[in-house]
Amino acid sequence: MHTKTLQFGNRILHLPVLRVHDSVLCPVTAYTHALTFSSGSDSGPLFSFSLLGHSHVLTKDLFIKTFRALAQQAGVSSPSSFTGHSFRRGGASFAFQVGIPGEYIQIAGDWASDCYKSYLDVSMEAKLNFANIFSSYLRSSQS
Repeated sequence: MHTKTLQFGNRILHLPVLRVHDSVLCPVTAYTHALTFSSGSDSGPLFSFSLLGHSHVLTKDLFIKTFRALAQQAGVSSPSSFTGHSFRRGGASFAFQVGIPGEYIQIAGDWASDCYKSYLDVSMEAKLNFANIFSSYLRSSQS
């Protein structure tokens, strides 16, 4: 599955997307469900749908607008602060939090440099863990 449109269209980024059984966040289930609403042809845009007899394409702007509206309905504070990069940042931060090596995060996000590090939101728990490891090595080096 092609998972990202590259800005210059100069290559295709291939990443596997796996089914996550028994999860409401399963990307394969979400994609399969979305296809039931698709109004497109095999050669048309992948995320197109029909609404009130009119065909629409799910653009980034429409996605963000809809996401913000749903976030507001759910009581999320400051839904307008969410952008397309919020998902990029969230994905990179989650991958880091669960221990995925930085090189893999960089590859999956298709970053040419290590600028992905600026997207990471490091939890206080991770910072405390770092401080404990650091102080442990300081103590052991003085013996």
